[in-house]
Amino acid sequence: MATIAKPFDPSIIEMVKGAMSELFDEKLACINELRTENALLKKRVAELEAEVEEGQEYTRRNNVVAYGVPLTQFESDPIQVAIEIAAKFNYKITPDDIDAAHRLGSETKAKHEKDKPPPPFIMRFVHRHKKVELIRRARDMNKKENASTSDSSTSNQVKKKKQIVLRDQLTKRSQAIFSYARRL
Repeated sequence: MATIAKPFDPSIIEMVKGAMSELFDEKLACINELRTENALLKKRVAELEAEVEEGQEYTRRNNVVAYGVPLTQFESDPIQVAIEIAAKFNYKITPDDIDAAHRLGSETKAKHEKDKPPPPFIMRFVHRHKKVELIRRARDMNKKENASTSDSSTSNQVKKKKQIVLRDQLTKRSQAIFSYARRL
């Protein structure tokens, strides 16, 4: 025998609707609260990232990264390498001017491949004015060398002399901005 479906009691339907509505409202309030908290946390993370970036920039303000510095017999004395780099740009520094110096990366002279450029060399100056003056002299000297080689040589007849290039040590974010600006 077939059972005939009885209509639901309207009061039960309204009671279920009310309970479901309450449950949905409660869950919606919870979701909205989580969205608000998430937005506040994102804002705080952005603020903390900015503080970390600022701190990294501050700690690197006295650093110079030298690119193109050939590996030498002085590698066991990195302060001497820093003094030699400054001397190439007619700038005299003493061991007291350098707080720390070393090659970036873990590559040693024995492991270095001849086809690859040597790893960059980093110097941390005790006084920022010494760092600024060394970078200024290096830029001026490299500009003069580039101008003289482009004036006196035809297109591919003279190989460009390998230069040592000095730059401020930048954070990854600042380096990305710098690279983008150079491309523009």
